[in-house]
Parts: sequence; structure tokens; C-alpha cells
Amino acid sequence: MKADANGRSIAVVTMSFGAPGTRPTVSTRWQLVDERIPPGPDVANVARRWTEAGLAGFRSQGFDPTALVATTTEPLDGREATVRNRPGRLTDLITEAMARVAGGSDVVLFNSGSVRIDDVLPAGPITEYDVIRVLPFGGSVVSVLMQGELLARVLETGENNQGLGGYLQTRGAQRGADGWLVGRKPIDAQSRYRVALADFLLTGREVDLGYLGPAVASSPSARSASLGLRATPEQEAVLRRAAEVAHKSLTDFILDSACLAAEQTLLDQRLFMVSGSQYRALMDLPDRSEQTNAGLEDLFSRKAPWDSR
Repeated sequence: MKADANGRSIAVVTMSFGAPGTRPTVSTRWQLVDERIPPGPDVANVARRWTEAGLAGFRSQGFDPTALVATTTEPLDGREATVRNRPGRLTDLITEAMARVAGGSDVVLFNSGSVRIDDVLPAGPITEYDVIRVLPFGGSVVSVLMQGELLARVLETGENNQGLGGYLQTRGAQRGADGWLVGRKPIDAQSRYRVALADFLLTGREVDLGYLGPAVASSPSARSASLGLRATPEQEAVLRRAAEVAHKSLTDFILDSACLAAEQTLLDQRLFMVSGSQYRALMDLPDRSEQTNAGLEDLFSRKAPWDSR
């Protein structure tokens, strides 16, 4: 019987049957799955086949499971007993990465249940496959403006979910003696804070956080769409420098610049594709007879303010 995540240990149950009609004797023992248990060739073949199929699936989605992402000098603890109860180096790295993606966030939040490895990554190279093992569900980082009162409520709920997948890992927010702090200052219930969070938190399916999605969606400044961008290191450096000069977050700078360019492109459009009926309606406009417009007649009959003399 499997007794631990990732099959790292098993519960061995032994049942002894005596005379007919009597209750069997049941005993259990916990067994760690390590080098002391030699792999069976049939099991090894099945495991190898499924592993290769999984890696091929990742490659078909654009991942390179063997690609080096980073090299760590310390182990990264992703065990449920750790990440669902307190922050650690692994969860700190995740929130740092989210902050970098979002740009200019006051607070970063993600649910610890999204970390599924339930193991310790040893010090050394970290590959894309390791990242997939840690965060297999994927998803996007969403940047939203959140009222201080709502943010404090979310932080409180996340702390109360300690021990569960809904326990929130945070960056930029700390528990103070009299409440929650952002930037070492008490949260102002009426102020708005830029919050980067995992998009799953907006689905309403996390423990006791069903109110978060509707509350964010009702905000006119909510950003629920996610755009994936890849840039060269040189392009990223230019964008970050320009964002600093403009006193904007990287996300706001890219969005503002892209929207401005998009609007100009649309305004400069020369060729318009229309249906036959739309074209005929357009061509009929110059041939229409003059029509009386009482509003215009009234407007032009008035004396302009600058013609008072």
C-alpha cells in the first residue's frame, strides 16, 4: 500500500487467517523505499516507459526537461510539512520569480498547495524538469490592484490555512504586532496595493478563499488577462531601464507602450475590409439628399462668445 507521496515509503500490511469464521490478525509496518529494496525488472521497465512518455509530452509543449535553469548551493525543501506551514528557501525563490514576472508589486501571494514535489531538491543543478516537478499545474501570474481591507482579509485567511494547501506563501507582507504590514507599514484599509498572485487563487477553489475572485473581478483596475512574452537579455535590460526612467513598473511600461503603438497602428490603417452591404451603405452616403438638422441650425444661429463686440 502506498503510504507517502511520490512512493518514497510504503505501508506493508500482513494479514494472517486462522480457523474459518475467526477474525484475521492484521499487522502493519512502515518501509522506506530506498536502495535496500532492489528494483524488479518488470516494474523498472514499466516505470521507464511512462517516464519516457512523460518527458516526450513535456518536449511537445516546448519544454526541455534536461535544460539547466539554475544552480543552487543549498537544498530546497519542498515537502508538504514545510511549505504548508512556513516559508522556506524554495517558496522564497518562487515568490521572487513571481515578483520579477509581475514587476512593481507591493505583495506577492501563492497557495502552497501548488508545490507538489513533496521532496527536497539537493544542492546543485536545477533543470526544467525539476521546476515542473515543483509546480506541475502551471498557470499564470496575475497582477491586480487590491483594496487594503481585502488584502488584509486574504492574508489573514492564508495564515489560518496553515497545514493546508490554502496556506499562502507571501512576499512583501509581514505579520506585525497589531496586524499586517506592507513595506513595514500597517496596511491602510482604504489604500490600494499592487498584488501579484497565482491565477488559481481567483478561481474560488482554494480553501476559504472563494470570495477573492469576485472581489477582484469587481475592481475596475483588475487585470485578469495574461500575456506571455519572451525577450533577449538585451531587450529586457532596455525595457527595465526605460521603465525606471518613466517611473513605472515593467508590466505597466510594456502595456502602456504596446497599447500606444497598437492604437497608432489602428489609426494609420489605410485598408479596411468590409462586407458587401457595408460597402454599399458607405457609397450611398455621398448620394443622399440634404437633410435638415435643427440642432446645427440652432448652433450656427447663435452669436459666438468672442463676437460680443
